[in-house]
Amino acid sequence: MKNVLNVLIVICCMIIFAGCGNDADSDNKSDGSTTLQISNQSSKELDQVVFQSVFFMKENADVIGTWRGVSSTRQLTLVISENSFTSSLNSFASQGSWTRKGNTLDFKENIFQMTKQYATATISDDVLTVNLETSSGIYTCTSDNLQKSIKFGTSVTKQIAAGGGYIFFKVNSVDYYTNEFVVVEANEKAMFSFTNNTLVVEVNNPSELVKLGDI
Repeated sequence: MKNVLNVLIVICCMIIFAGCGNDADSDNKSDGSTTLQISNQSSKELDQVVFQSVFFMKENADVIGTWRGVSSTRQLTLVISENSFTSSLNSFASQGSWTRKGNTLDFKENIFQMTKQYATATISDDVLTVNLETSSGIYTCTSDNLQKSIKFGTSVTKQIAAGGGYIFFKVNSVDYYTNEFVVVEANEKAMFSFTNNTLVVEVNNPSELVKLGDI
């Protein structure tokens, strides 16, 4: 009988400890987020960096720049900076602030310490379609100075789903991917650094490994 009691006590203790362990695992799974930081310590400028369909570029790098478009006889030049914008429509100049929700931008113009709606716009495939509040016509604008690449000495961090894959990127308009298969665990804050010695593969020549610095 005594042995039976001892066995029951041991079983109860195992159940209690198992329950505590499950709570700890549950806490670990809910803490933080899964992120990957890609750092460029190489001599190359890395363009269109993608991991698991997530583009690694600075926030709003796809819209910050100078945009130009024409509607009828009117030419629009729109300069978007981090928190503000300036524009010229033929000889009329405006300035103000902008906000973003997804791929839609909203522009507010500052006039004599007052704010009014100036324009809305959508970004898709490096084309900014601008609908001005103050004039008829839709302006399809393009930019030649967007800075979507990761330059030497900079890094970009993005929230991603746990899993693995290769990092794809361009150098001088040529497509490459990392030889290393990058795995990021759930809730991990992972980091991948490109150096001149990082082995990469050209997409159109997958049988040959090259060092990034030798490209």
